[in-house]
Amino acid sequence: MIRLEKGEDGIYFLKMEDHAHKNALDNTIFLDQLSKITTELKADLAAKVVILTGLKDVFSSGGNIDFLEKQLAEHYENYIEHEYANKMKTLLNIPIPVIAAMEGSATGGGLTLAFYTDIIIAAEESRYGFSFMNMGFTPGMGTTALAVEAFGYYTGFEMMATGNYKKGRELKGKCQFNYILPKAEVLPKAIDIAQAIAEKPRTSLELLKKSSSIKRRQMLEETSTIEAFMHKIAFSQPDIKNIIEDNYTG
Repeated sequence: MIRLEKGEDGIYFLKMEDHAHKNALDNTIFLDQLSKITTELKADLAAKVVILTGLKDVFSSGGNIDFLEKQLAEHYENYIEHEYANKMKTLLNIPIPVIAAMEGSATGGGLTLAFYTDIIIAAEESRYGFSFMNMGFTPGMGTTALAVEAFGYYTGFEMMATGNYKKGRELKGKCQFNYILPKAEVLPKAIDIAQAIAEKPRTSLELLKKSSSIKRRQMLEETSTIEAFMHKIAFSQPDIKNIIEDNYTG
């Protein structure tokens, strides 16, 4: 589903390739694989920069239906904090810069996944948005803070509250993405940036990544705690599983 591919000159590719499920996120499969890959990158000192890619049409469709209905909904019947929020932080633990090359659409947690990287390149033609509220529960994975960081309060709140998606071209001037380009130019741009980064010493790249992510780590620690309490309440609503099933688009 997700694999690490070694390129040239210290550029590595982290490829999400689950065509059958549109790169849906799963706590036990996807996030566990990500943890193992992070460990590999820490040990492989030849790596200088990582480019995170999805499918041409779908970067990631967010949490899969089984994960939402069973792993989350049933978990919050008895507990508050869920380990998936901590596993998402694995991307921050990759010690070198990570570039999200979002050629395809990204929804819900699939879009939030990109917010854990250091540089974001989106496609003008693809759609981006948050589907959490469409399924009756509040955003998680740090989205309530990361969306505001990425889009500003007003656009971020609108996107979370309405669940409406926006084409990349609509987000120009409304977000902190580094670039929003025609789809065909997204990956080449990511490679160009990666090549410039890969010229730098690994030690200096690690230091920059570590220091630059301190405030984000602190923010996510607070946010994940608040979101867990919101989820505890939201997933306790009557018929929440039916609401999820009726409105899940995958």
